[in-house]
Amino acid sequence: MLMRFVLALLFLLVPFAFAGWLIWSHDRFEVPDRPVQDQSDQRAEEGGSGEGAKTGSPAPAPEPQRCNVPDPAMEACKGTVSAETIRGCASTDVPPPTERQTPIPIITRAFAHCGKRMATEGKEAILPYIDTTLKGIESEFGRASTPYAAALTQIIVLLSSDGEDFEILRPYSEQAVSVAREAYGPNHRETAIYLHTQADVLIALSKKNYAEEAIPLMREAADIRRRVLGADHEETVSAELNLAGLLFAKWQQTENQHANMELLDEVEKLMRHVAAVSGDSSGDAGIGGMETEALLGRIAFAREDYESAVTHFEAAFKGDNAFIALFGCSMDEAACREYAAALRKLGREKEAEAVEEKLGKSPIEVQ
Repeated sequence: MLMRFVLALLFLLVPFAFAGWLIWSHDRFEVPDRPVQDQSDQRAEEGGSGEGAKTGSPAPAPEPQRCNVPDPAMEACKGTVSAETIRGCASTDVPPPTERQTPIPIITRAFAHCGKRMATEGKEAILPYIDTTLKGIESEFGRASTPYAAALTQIIVLLSSDGEDFEILRPYSEQAVSVAREAYGPNHRETAIYLHTQADVLIALSKKNYAEEAIPLMREAADIRRRVLGADHEETVSAELNLAGLLFAKWQQTENQHANMELLDEVEKLMRHVAAVSGDSSGDAGIGGMETEALLGRIAFAREDYESAVTHFEAAFKGDNAFIALFGCSMDEAACREYAAALRKLGREKEAEAVEEKLGKSPIEVQ
């Protein structure tokens, strides 16, 4: 589950993490080649008279040089960011519903130096800076704004980067969902991303690959993506795959599984769509294809259709992908145990034993 959470975060939030690296590199290796000037001097250099603001014409966009001035608090990830540092340096425009939020440089810069301090002093040490910086961003742009949402994204990336202590992440991921609903609205790609991320946080916190409260969040994320991006978009399929996994886990925990087969039917319907969109998931399909076929195999096993179960399990774990062939069973032990059990139901004892030998082993041990 931890691997799935980390992969999901990388897929959903990597534009913001990459922007943070770029800005850290800029601040670390580049020195401004001239002092900061007031805006009238900037307009004069750009060919204006410096009197445009007095004529009632729209104020020009902030000169990037002014917004790139280093702030001691940002560079140390400690203290309070100056209001002048962020004032007028970000737009509150909302991207179209089908588009991602473009990383906002001044917001990215606010947290770009915190990873080093977090690594040496721990997450608790940077929380005061995070909270005061959020307050400053809220004061300048408002809580229901894209800069505030972007700041929460940066915080989620930062605090989840070590794959540990997700409890400290929870208040920020919860806040991000409510902010996204206000800033982007209920039918926006970004809102779905925050819903998906919050569901993943709750699953990671459960430590058992299932959290009841994650189901409505993941279901809403999938519904938004179907409406906004289309049923076959990769982000829609990702939400459906995760929703199916949650619903299957819920079905497994019901006392009378045979009386609750409609839940298993919903899981199978979701997975048939995922498989249809993904295409042939045998061969070198990667982890996504493995997850799809493994869950289809578990559904067939639950229905006592052992031939179909083995077909799906073989597609999941016996393809051409060397990484999965080596330790796919270590990534999904429950599916591999059912794989072995299905083989035994079909009288294929030696194959079942070979599958069981791979359970819980590293790639080196499997070789």
